[in-house]
Amino acid sequence: MKPKVVIVAVVFLVTLAAVVACPAPATAASILAQAGVPAKPRTGGSLTYVLNQEIATLDPGQMRFAVENMVGHQIYDTLFWLDKDKNLQPGLAKSWKANPNYTVLDFELRNDVKYHDGSPFNADAVVAWFNRLLDPNYKIGGSVYYLGKLSKVEKTGDSSVRFTLKTPSLSFMKDMAQRFSGIGSPKAAAASGDKFGVQPVGTGPFIFKEYLPGSHVRLVRNPEYRWGPAFLKHEGAAYLDEVTFRFISEDASRTAAIESGNVQVISRTPYADAGRLSKNPKFKVISNYIAGMPQMNHLNVTVEPTKDLKVRQAINHAVDKAGIVKTVYFGLTMPAYGPVNQWDPAFEPKLKGMYPYNPEKAKQLLAEAGWADKGGDGIREKDNRKLTGTIVQNQGWNEWVEFLQANLRAIGFDAKIVTLTSAAYTQRGNSCTEAMPSNGAVNYDPLSMYFNAKGTNNWSCLQDPKLQALFDAAGAALDQGQRDQLIRQLQIHIMENAYEVPIVELAFFTTMQQNVAGIVYDATGFYPWLLGATVN
Repeated sequence: MKPKVVIVAVVFLVTLAAVVACPAPATAASILAQAGVPAKPRTGGSLTYVLNQEIATLDPGQMRFAVENMVGHQIYDTLFWLDKDKNLQPGLAKSWKANPNYTVLDFELRNDVKYHDGSPFNADAVVAWFNRLLDPNYKIGGSVYYLGKLSKVEKTGDSSVRFTLKTPSLSFMKDMAQRFSGIGSPKAAAASGDKFGVQPVGTGPFIFKEYLPGSHVRLVRNPEYRWGPAFLKHEGAAYLDEVTFRFISEDASRTAAIESGNVQVISRTPYADAGRLSKNPKFKVISNYIAGMPQMNHLNVTVEPTKDLKVRQAINHAVDKAGIVKTVYFGLTMPAYGPVNQWDPAFEPKLKGMYPYNPEKAKQLLAEAGWADKGGDGIREKDNRKLTGTIVQNQGWNEWVEFLQANLRAIGFDAKIVTLTSAAYTQRGNSCTEAMPSNGAVNYDPLSMYFNAKGTNNWSCLQDPKLQALFDAAGAALDQGQRDQLIRQLQIHIMENAYEVPIVELAFFTTMQQNVAGIVYDATGFYPWLLGATVN
C-alpha cells in the first residue's frame, strides 16, 4: 500500500485431510496450487456453481449475504484488491496516496476500463456512483461501516478522484477492497432505479445475463476484460463462456447434485459429507478457515430474559462447544471464544478461559438471578414467567442451533427456534425483538464485528458508551499496534458483559469436480475468483 497499511486478518487455506487430523488452522501453499491450474487451460465451456442460499440483491451497496458477494465477485471490480498476503494491490485505481492522518485520499484511476453497458469508467463515474451511495434515501447494506466514514468524493481530473473522510481511518482503503465496494455503472443504476439489484452492471470479468428467482443467476464472459488483478497471473478475458450460480438450500440435495455430475462446484459442502467426498477421486474438496466474525448467537440486552447479565453469562457457561464441534461439525472446525477469529493478530487470548463449559455454574447464575423450577417440569420460572427466548437462525448457515437448544434445556431454559432466510432473517435480527439471533460474518477487519451501535447489524441492541468509545478510538487509530490493542479491549468488554455466546470458528468446504481448475479464493478465503477457472 502507498502508504502501506498492515492488514490484520490472516486466512488459512488447508487441505481437508489436515483439518480432519488437526482442526487448528495452519499455513499452507497458495490456493492456486490446491485448485490446480492446468498448463494449457481450455477456453470456452460453462460452469455451474451451487450456492446454499438465494440472493436478495446484486447491488453492491445493498449486499449483505455471502452468496450475494460470491456472485458479485464476478460482476464488479473494486478500486483495490487484496492479495493472499492481505496487501493492497492496484485495481480500478492504479495508484494512491494519503495525507498523514488518513482523512484525504487521492486516487489515480485506470483510463482503459468500460462498464458492461459500454459507458466509460472514469472520475465522473466514480463520483456519481458514490454520490448515489451517500444519498440519504439510498438503502445501505453491508457497506455502511465504510460509507459512514466517507464525507465526500470529488473529481480532481478526468482519471483522478479525492475521497475525504469524516475521521481518520487506517482501514478505509482495505474496506474499499471488499466485495460490497464494487463500483457499478451509474448510468445503468439511474436507468433501472430500484431494479438495479436484479439488473446489475459492472466492469468485472462476467456480465449479468439473467436472474430466475428460486433457481439461478446466469453470467456470460466479458470479452473486453483486460484489468484483472495482476497477482492472479491471468491476462485478458475469462476462459469460461458462461457461469451459472444455482440455489440449492437443502444439504442432501447439494451433495446429490455434485455426485450426479450435473454441477461442477458446490459451496458449503455439508460437514457430514465433506470427509467422504474428499476420499472420492472424482472430486476435490477445498477447506477454508474464514477470516471474520465466528459463528455465534447475539444476546439481546433489551428483552427478557437476556437483558439480565447473569442470564447471559449462564447461557455462555451452558454451551458445550466441544460437543458441537464433534457432533454437529464432525470435528472439522474448532470452538470460538469471542467476536474475533483466533488467527487474527488482534484476537485476545484471555477469552479462551472466560466461559468454560460448566452447566452447574450456569444453573447457579440462573438461581442468583431469581429463576427456579417451581413447577417441577424442568423449566425455570420467575414472577409467573417461564424462562424462554427465541433463537433465530439463517437457514443453511447455523447448524448448531438444535444443540444449543438442548444445552439450554438442560439448565432449565426453554429456547424456541425460528428458521428464516435472507431478508426475513436480517429484518428479524435487526428488529431487536428476539433474545438470541444467530450470526457470523466473512470479512477482513475485526472492527466489522456486529456490536457497533453506529452500524446496521447491532443485533445485541447495544447502547454502551464505553464500548462505543472503544469502537470510535480503534477506528480512528493510525498506529496498527494501538488499533489492535483497542480491539482486544473491545473483545474483553463484549465478553465480560456476555453480549454474545460464541459457538465455532468459520470453516467452510467447497467441493468441485476433478476437471475444474483455476478457481482462486480471495483474501477472506471464501469468495471465488472465476476469472481463470476452466472446465477441462
